Amino acid sequence: MSEPPALCIELFDAYFEALWPGLCTRPAAFPWQRALARTVLERKGRWPGTIDVPTAAGKTALLDIAVFALAATAHPSEGQPSARRIFFVVDRRIVVDEARTRAIHIRKKLREADGGILKIVADQLLCLAGTGEPLEVSTLRGGMPREKAWASSPAQPAIILSTVDQVGSRLLFRGYGVTPEMAPIHAGLVATDSLIILDEAHLSEPFRETLEAVRLFSGKDWRKKGIAPALEVVSMSATLAETAEFQFRESYGKGERPSDVLRRRLRAHKFATLIPLVETGKAPGDSAPKSEQWKWRQQEPERRSKLADEIGTQATDLLTADGVRVIGVVVNRVATARDVLTRLTAAKLQGKHGAELLLLTGRSRPLDRDQMLARFWARIKSDRSRAEGDQPLIVIATQCIEAGADIDFDGLVTEIASLDALRQRFGRLDRLGELGTTRARIVARSDQVDRHAPADPIYGESLKHTWKWLTRSKRDVDFGIEHFTKPELAVLCPLLSPRKSAPVLLPGHLDLFCQTSPKPHPDPDPAIFLHGPATGPADVNIVWRADLPADRPGDWKVIVSLVPPSSAEAMSVPFSAAKRWLGENMASSDFADVEGAEELQSERTGDRTPALLWLGADERGTGPITAEQLFPGCTIIVPSSRGGVDEFGWEPFSKVVVSDLGDLAFSLQRDRPVLRLHPEVMASWCGDAIGEKNSEALRLLERLQRPTTVESEDDEEESDASAQGKAVALLSAMTSADFIPDDRRSLAGEIVRDFSRCVIRKYPSGVGLVVIGPRRQAKPLVMLEEGDSSSRGSAMPVRLDAHTQHVVDEVKRFASLCRVADSRIRRDFERIASLHDLGKCDRRFQELLHGDRVPAAAGPLLAKSGSQRATSREREREAADVPPGWRHELLTLSLLTDDVETAKPLLDGVSHSSLLLHLIATHHGYCRAIAPVVDDPSPPCAMLSWDGQLLRSDSRRNWVSLDSGITDRFWQLTREFGWFGLAYMEALFRLADHRASALERANAYSP
Repeated sequence: MSEPPALCIELFDAYFEALWPGLCTRPAAFPWQRALARTVLERKGRWPGTIDVPTAAGKTALLDIAVFALAATAHPSEGQPSARRIFFVVDRRIVVDEARTRAIHIRKKLREADGGILKIVADQLLCLAGTGEPLEVSTLRGGMPREKAWASSPAQPAIILSTVDQVGSRLLFRGYGVTPEMAPIHAGLVATDSLIILDEAHLSEPFRETLEAVRLFSGKDWRKKGIAPALEVVSMSATLAETAEFQFRESYGKGERPSDVLRRRLRAHKFATLIPLVETGKAPGDSAPKSEQWKWRQQEPERRSKLADEIGTQATDLLTADGVRVIGVVVNRVATARDVLTRLTAAKLQGKHGAELLLLTGRSRPLDRDQMLARFWARIKSDRSRAEGDQPLIVIATQCIEAGADIDFDGLVTEIASLDALRQRFGRLDRLGELGTTRARIVARSDQVDRHAPADPIYGESLKHTWKWLTRSKRDVDFGIEHFTKPELAVLCPLLSPRKSAPVLLPGHLDLFCQTSPKPHPDPDPAIFLHGPATGPADVNIVWRADLPADRPGDWKVIVSLVPPSSAEAMSVPFSAAKRWLGENMASSDFADVEGAEELQSERTGDRTPALLWLGADERGTGPITAEQLFPGCTIIVPSSRGGVDEFGWEPFSKVVVSDLGDLAFSLQRDRPVLRLHPEVMASWCGDAIGEKNSEALRLLERLQRPTTVESEDDEEESDASAQGKAVALLSAMTSADFIPDDRRSLAGEIVRDFSRCVIRKYPSGVGLVVIGPRRQAKPLVMLEEGDSSSRGSAMPVRLDAHTQHVVDEVKRFASLCRVADSRIRRDFERIASLHDLGKCDRRFQELLHGDRVPAAAGPLLAKSGSQRATSREREREAADVPPGWRHELLTLSLLTDDVETAKPLLDGVSHSSLLLHLIATHHGYCRAIAPVVDDPSPPCAMLSWDGQLLRSDSRRNWVSLDSGITDRFWQLTREFGWFGLAYMEALFRLADHRASALERANAYSP
């Protein structure tokens, strides 16, 4: 069989055209895209550090180029390939994630490729991945990020779309939504063999500086050894103040014809008219009496209302222009957007306009946002057809559309902002240049632009400087890309958003960050390294559930564990706003729609207990909390009756019962259907559809309210005939009930069709059932949930010797796929795998794994119990006398170090014994850099025959002490392999263990 042709720049056009066959131009790629691809290929997959490309020029094509470069360098003869993990990062809340849409399209085309250039690219990626998935796509957003396939294999090529907070917190070992035990894996993978493309880098200067520091500290100068390429960073922006390493041009060589499509976008006119100032007075100076300053703050809603009135007037006036069907209104605060919506709604009721209204903010649940956008997307997307018959539409938005939003307006009304922010907003106006000439209006309050005005919390002094610069023009300013005259640097700098600088990331900071178990005290806050000083804390993620009984908060953890929350149902809210809301000290939405923005106000809260802190079903600390116990980046779950959401997102004053999206989010993100047959859940779906006259609905609710009994309280699965019969009857009734929303009816029908493979669980109260269907399609077994290397959850018991061999096989496979060149390190990995679970020989632990099937002493040593039950784990542990927090890893260390001479033959050939002991100690995420404290006053003597050696330990070794060797080894290896290099080595070994466990659960190994 002949080898495929080498992927070179001559094949890039064919690749691009195969990806995007609908494009009318040939070649499909723009000249700058081909030039960048050529640059990356000539550098053997390495990227320029800065790229300057204008808005609407197709910047997301960097994803296409990165995938092609990875495939082109995938052949072993090329050495290390280009970065396997491609992070596309935007410091804005993603409303319409153009990058995600593009990434999913690339994945789909590669999956379906059956020939030609795409098949060659897909095959090259498959050789790197070692799975059936050429390219994985994941999105990291606030909440519980469930798309973890990218972090399940160090070899898997992947595109990861992320916000600054999500990827930045992972990079610094403090991943929001990531358990401390998994944090080193995420840090190692983000910082190693990865490319981070920071889009609109001017919005994220502190993070860019931190990335550069991490890139430096993960390089060769800060480690003695390395087994994988260090981090690469690309800063991309249309508004870089300095000269970029790769500059945009319409053409790059003699005879190369500029793209007509791109030229139309560049040459479109976008005229902006400055509207006379909205008179709102002047803010009192710092020397004014406190009472006067307090009064001024209390009058902010009135000033905001005046601005909203003017913006509404300008928007309706623009509707009268010829050809204007979609108006964009962009403001600086979520509260202002709400006020504009209220004014325009009232004007519509008064007959002043007939436009539909759409509010877009980043403060909404992704599922809500996606469903809402589905109704309007065809009318606002950039390649839409401008049909005259369409009803006019006014889209009211915040900063969330400034980057990553492929939206196209016919007219624009914007609140004054910094010059770079305005240029981003104008990038959504006539995005593809189809209209040629468009009009926009810029509105400002007098107190914003007065020369004595206080600095804006987001835009600083740039608001008034930008307004002053704009007013000096004697005519309307043209924001068209080619027609806009950028002022000279001395004039430009004051017009730009304040460029915060992150504190200098020092080795001492990384020494603190890399300690994850336990975390050190004091523990640095990652937020200041992501957004700079005077930064607000990370957002709180809120989930609404209808099945949480207000009078029994003690049951909430168990109830939520039945269907764990997913990011698609979570809303990110500023920390102080969430805190005030929970404490019932109601706050407005007067905050910017920007991650890490400094809090605009802070007030005392109450001390009710209205929320469940969610750290995971098995995590200590999950439970009811008060508002005062909230912490940045946490996830809380509240009853749907608490309100706080309307059709457009966050509305803290709303008391309407919030629709429960748990089933939809779980079904979507876990790819298996689930329905909670619970009266309150169904009532939240249906809302007004359930009324006194709807007898069918009332009968169904009455059946749901009847308690269901089971044979044993210890058994969480409803397997008796009555429960199954009740579930089938309820689901069948739902499939034909008109008052049930279509998406839930579809789930009910899907579950009924394959009911024999469903799992049924009950609520603690006995009222309601949870029915979980089978996974919809087989996925690569490398795709795991976090923590899937547990000793439980296998389809059947797994012997210790079998599991050990499985891990040896998988670690060899990963080392080969990741091209670990050092043969000594590869042999060490195999020996580590062969020894890592010896501590499971503990008599008590074996009794726990064997359960009631066979006495532990009479059965073989097990690595996995085969039990899939969750509710009785704590009871079984107590019965087996296994101390809380007991770690088999530490007993393994004792077996290997208590009698050095006996264990010596097992360590023959090991080139790095310290690495062996460290990876064994940390293979569940503990012991970085101190062992966990366990109260085990009388441990039994442990004895194990392994590979012909009889190992013994009395289990009394004190691994918690600082002189135990664990801490010294951790710091020795950190200095040798680097902060991120050591974390990557842990990730490679631990993920091999996870994959072996996944295959065992799926019964994928031959007996």
